[in-house]
Amino acid sequence: MAASVDLLQQSLTRADDNPRNAEPVLRLLRLTADLEFRRRAEEETATGGRLAEICEQVQVELGKVDRDIHDRYFAGAPRRPRRGSACTSPSAI
Repeated sequence: MAASVDLLQQSLTRADDNPRNAEPVLRLLRLTADLEFRRRAEEETATGGRLAEICEQVQVELGKVDRDIHDRYFAGAPRRPRRGSACTSPSAI
């Protein structure tokens, strides 16, 4: 999971003109650091078993990254509804 987050962060860093001020890049850097911290802490304490909790937190952060990416790179472009979501717009019928 951490490798995937890191790969996304690296890709955005290469694509962004100013990655040091890009909220999606900064958020992914924080998430990568948090995952690394958790991995090391669990190795030291041997607690483990909190994978579901960590996955939920990562999912929340990735949702924020999705919003940040939209706001930074696609501002003004209409957001497409997610698959499986009900479309309430009459023009979409």
